[in-house]
Amino acid sequence: MAAIVARLSGEDWQKWGNLLLARHYGPTEYQKIPDNQKGDAGLEGFTVTSGHAYQAYGCEEPISTALRYEKQRIKITDDIGKFVKNQKILEQIFGAIKITRWVLFVPFFDSKDIVAHASKKTTEVLNANLGYVADGFRVMICDEEIFQIERDRLLNATNESIRVSVDQATSAQVTSWAAQNDGPTATLEEKIGRLPTIKSIRNRQMFRNQKHAPIKTHKVHKNFTNCDCFVMWVVIYE
Repeated sequence: MAAIVARLSGEDWQKWGNLLLARHYGPTEYQKIPDNQKGDAGLEGFTVTSGHAYQAYGCEEPISTALRYEKQRIKITDDIGKFVKNQKILEQIFGAIKITRWVLFVPFFDSKDIVAHASKKTTEVLNANLGYVADGFRVMICDEEIFQIERDRLLNATNESIRVSVDQATSAQVTSWAAQNDGPTATLEEKIGRLPTIKSIRNRQMFRNQKHAPIKTHKVHKNFTNCDCFVMWVVIYE
């Protein structure tokens, strides 16, 4: 039995696709085209140097190979139509950039027929003699698999987050902070009292004795993050 792989679709895929492309090309090389003002002109974004224009599309899964091909074929046909028709707005968007590739960026494709359809649309675009299209232009389709490095780096971004070296807050500093900030301390005490998972008096006392841990976290990070880490700890505890 074939495994069912969960894949993004719709706006979720469009957002993820933009992140992958920006990571691959660089944030100042890949230009996203917002779609909240009169649409995106049939494009997700384009690259400045190489002239690669991308349109992201993720259909609802799981579906058969034949149905996936049909949906992707229709998408290429519709958006290549926009690429040819929307000459005025695209000339303004591209400026002096010549587009060498128009790419349908999908989570997955598994039909050679979609590649053949892209070749057919390549001829259609070249025959339109568009001022923003390069001589070696080609319509292509690519999927997430070829962006494995970018995908893994984005998924592991939390492991690459900024690390800082700071001194641990002392007990005296914690006590002083708690005395001057009785509001947050009282809030934590009240939430401890409502925890349904700590029922015995002994366990509540043990948990209460650890309440200074979030205060230490706040003391250590407040100058760096400029946010109330204490409140975040309270939410986690609840």
